[in-house]
Amino acid sequence: EDLHIHLAPASEFDNGTKNALIKDAFEKLVKIVSSNKKIKEISATSWIVTKNPGLLKRFGFKIEGPISEEKQTRDFGKGSPIASRATISREEFLKGKEKNGFMAIMKAWMGKLKR
Repeated sequence: EDLHIHLAPASEFDNGTKNALIKDAFEKLVKIVSSNKKIKEISATSWIVTKNPGLLKRFGFKIEGPISEEKQTRDFGKGSPIASRATISREEFLKGKEKNGFMAIMKAWMGKLKR
């Protein structure tokens, strides 16, 4: 099964609050994925993937590229920014305690963001 993640608009929050919310969400996501063996892949589809592929690659995601025009219109609306899909396997995602695992990289990145 595929577990799809989405980062909702959060412009009303300051950076410190965003950091705390994202960190909390990913820590919860690790618990969900590790306790549910049916989840084989985590995916994200967004304009954020299109604009920041390097960031997602750094976290271990594989960029699949832009979604179809039909899916773009259906899921995001006509004329919306182009969305791309990124995926990471369960195994790669759960390498969180390793030096180069998702959670380690994410925590290092979050630490560099302005508070």
